[in-house]
Amino acid sequence: MKFLTTLARRQLLASVLLMFASLAAQAAEIRVITSGAFTEAYKKLVPIFEAASGHKVVSAFGASIGNAPDSIPSRFARGEKFDLVILSEGGLEALMKDGKLGPARKSVWPCAKARPSPTSAPSKRSSKPC
Repeated sequence: MKFLTTLARRQLLASVLLMFASLAAQAAEIRVITSGAFTEAYKKLVPIFEAASGHKVVSAFGASIGNAPDSIPSRFARGEKFDLVILSEGGLEALMKDGKLGPARKSVWPCAKARPSPTSAPSKRSSKPC
């Protein structure tokens, strides 16, 4: 199971790196917001991207849902702008429903979807890496 988790993280990191690369052609400063679930991988990726591209990443962190002042929905409600939003599919759907993100800007990778907990019944767990 640990191998699958490592594989899923590597695929997620590769996907985010590709997204960063596509944004790199557009801006010297890239504003990114991400939720807690992706923070560890994100923090490892940013310095690599900055060193390779010469671009500066301005990072913000917040919960995918809720009304806390630093939550992603609250930041959008205040009018904060971001070039890249990394969060759960449910959080993305809510922002799209509220008109904060357009459908053409949404990208969801299968490895980023929630996985069953290790205590889930075996029949409900996936044997696929993503």
